[in-house]
Amino acid sequence: MFRGMNRLAREKSPYLLQHAHNPVDWHAWNEEAFARARAENKPIFLSVGYSTCHWCHVMERESFVDERIGKFLNEHFISIKVDREERPDVDKIYMTFVQATTGGGGWPMNVFLTPDLKPFFGGTYFPPDARHGRPSFLQLLQHLVQLWREQKNDIITSAARGPWGSMNAALRRPPDQACRSPSMRQYSSTRRPRAVYQRVRILRRPSTTSARVVASGRTRFRPVRVAASREASHWSTMRSAFGARTTGSLVP
Repeated sequence: MFRGMNRLAREKSPYLLQHAHNPVDWHAWNEEAFARARAENKPIFLSVGYSTCHWCHVMERESFVDERIGKFLNEHFISIKVDREERPDVDKIYMTFVQATTGGGGWPMNVFLTPDLKPFFGGTYFPPDARHGRPSFLQLLQHLVQLWREQKNDIITSAARGPWGSMNAALRRPPDQACRSPSMRQYSSTRRPRAVYQRVRILRRPSTTSARVVASGRTRFRPVRVAASREASHWSTMRSAFGARTTGSLVP
C-alpha cells in the first residue's frame, strides 16, 4: 500500500493537500510539470476541483487512491492537480472546452492535454467501473494511451487548430497575475468561443471513420459521424465515439 507523499505536500491549497497522499504522482500547475511533459513526450492529465466539492472527493476515493490507477497514470501521463479557487483562470479556459465538447460541465473536471497545454479530450466525473455503456476510468485511460501511441500527430494537429494556442502565455502567468491579462477576459465569459462550436460540429452524414470503443468490459467498433472538412477535429471524433456525456457535480 502506498504510504508516501507526492509533490502536493509542498503546496498551501487545502484541496491540493487533500491529494498529497495519493499514489498518483501529482504535480501542481507549474513550469516543472510542463517541461517534464515536453521532455518525456507524454500527454497531461489535468484534474481540477475544490475542497468542498462532493464528487471531487468521491472520485478521489474511487480512483485516485487506487494503486493500479496511480501506477498507470504515473507511467503514461504527467498528472496535474489544480484548485479552481487558486487558479480560476485555468479552470475557466478548460471548462469552456469541456462545455463545448460535452454540452455540460462540473467538477471534478478532468481534461487531457498535449504537452503544449492544448486540450484534446475532457469530461467531469468518470466512474471506477463500466456503467450503462460507459467505460471505467481505467478503460478510458487505456483507450487514450492507445490513441496517443497510434495517432499522436493527428491529435496534436487537431488540438492546435482550436483557440487554445493563444491562451498559453496567459496560462503560464503566476496566480497573482493570471486574471489581469486582457487576453484572458475574452475567454472568461460564459459564452463559448464560436470557433469551438465550429470544431465540434457533428453531421448526420456518417463518414468512413470508425473509432474503437471500450464499454461494458468488451471492445467493439462504432461508426463515428464527423464533419467532412478540415474543421473536424480529433477530439470531436473521440467524444462522439464514446457516445455519452459525463456527469459531475454541477455548481450554479
